[in-house]
Amino acid sequence: MLERVEQIAQANDLKYKTAGNAMTIKWGGAIGGRVKIKYRSDTNSYLYSCGEIGAVLSGLVFFTLAFNTLYQPSESIWTGYLAGLFFFIAVQSLLDLVLSHIQLLDLKPQLRAVGINLKSGVI
Repeated sequence: MLERVEQIAQANDLKYKTAGNAMTIKWGGAIGGRVKIKYRSDTNSYLYSCGEIGAVLSGLVFFTLAFNTLYQPSESIWTGYLAGLFFFIAVQSLLDLVLSHIQLLDLKPQLRAVGINLKSGVI
C-alpha cells in the first residue's frame, strides 16, 4: 500500500527506505530530518512520525547540560566551549524537528492528491 507514497517520494527526489508496511523518508542534506510513514491495514490509514518525542527530549537534555555547564565553579575555559557545543546540539535537534514538519507541509498536499491522508501518530 506504500506504492503511491513511493511514487511521490521518487517524483520529489527524496531518499527513502521501505520495510514491510513502513517507510522512512530522509530529507536531504546533513541537517535534514526524517519522517516515518506507516500503513495500518486494520484501520486503513497512514500514520507519520517525525520523532518528536526523541527530538524534544534530546533538546531538553542538552539545554539542561548547557546551563549546568555554565554554572560550574571551575575557571576552565573549556566549560564555555562545552556549553556552546551543548547549546548547538540542542538547537540543532529542535531545528531538525521544525524543518521536518515544514518539509512535510509540502508533501501532504501531493499525497492528498493521490488519495492518502496522513495522520500524526507515534509509530
